[in-house]
Amino acid sequence: MGTQNSAGSQGIVDGRGGQDMLNTSETWWALAEAAKSGGSQNNPKLVESGGANNLTLYDIDLVNSPMYHVLLKGGSGMTVWGIRIKTPADSRNTDGVDPEDASNVLVNDSYIQDGDDCIAVKSDSGSPASGITVENTHCWGTHGLSIGSQTAGGVNNVTFVNDTLNGTDTGGITSSSNNGIRIKSDSSAGGTVTGVTYQDICMTGVKDLIVMNPNYSSGNGSSIPNFAGVTLNGVVAVNSASSATSQLDGYSSSDPLNITLENIKLDATSTSAEYANVKLYDSNITASGTGVSVSNFSGSGSVPSCSFPSF
Repeated sequence: MGTQNSAGSQGIVDGRGGQDMLNTSETWWALAEAAKSGGSQNNPKLVESGGANNLTLYDIDLVNSPMYHVLLKGGSGMTVWGIRIKTPADSRNTDGVDPEDASNVLVNDSYIQDGDDCIAVKSDSGSPASGITVENTHCWGTHGLSIGSQTAGGVNNVTFVNDTLNGTDTGGITSSSNNGIRIKSDSSAGGTVTGVTYQDICMTGVKDLIVMNPNYSSGNGSSIPNFAGVTLNGVVAVNSASSATSQLDGYSSSDPLNITLENIKLDATSTSAEYANVKLYDSNITASGTGVSVSNFSGSGSVPSCSFPSF
């Protein structure tokens, strides 16, 4: 826990990912970038828990992490409230908050800028992720509000509500993978994703607006991604990046995407789809393609009115 003063400043943990490592002329971020084209990295996470219960992070700044800022692996009852993550959008693998194999997690009133996922909910085989809420949280220059790529243990009862995304960070750097809403997996790490809701989500300057991708990488295993139940209710995109689009894909006709699109207003409506059952209410995007069925239903709610806070 940090102590916030009247001007909003609070305690800082600085990972110094952009500074040269001791006795070298290379930064942690440069090492991560070099590993992208071959080799490996051993970059440390800034805050990591393993099997911890009832952990709270409150009113702290986490900046310049060498890798993930917060990894919550296993455990139950975590609260992340009022944190400020500020790391450039071009720093590789610097996820914001990753609940992995965790349950009963709340992320609230947080501001997150980093070079990878803003939030990434993950589950490994035998270890489900469930009961996770991300609300009133704002993202800059990230890879999106994500589930995956590991979903092998199952992901269920996850809600993103009243969150915003900006495709560019506060220094003017655009995300290298400029996503908004994203669920990603593949057959080497897939599992069932259900009971997932994105509600009242606002995006600006984002390129890949809604991404349902069960072939995120070239997996060749038998852990099939099954995006069985996803609801988007109240999603707005404005000032979208050039050639902005959405992707609504299921894995196969046996494991289709089941998605509800309700109160959707995007300023870029180009959408590709396959193996998907799509339900629509008050949506300005639709879907067509191999194995795609579309039906209308009588929904509720409304398109949200969007405002984007300053960091």
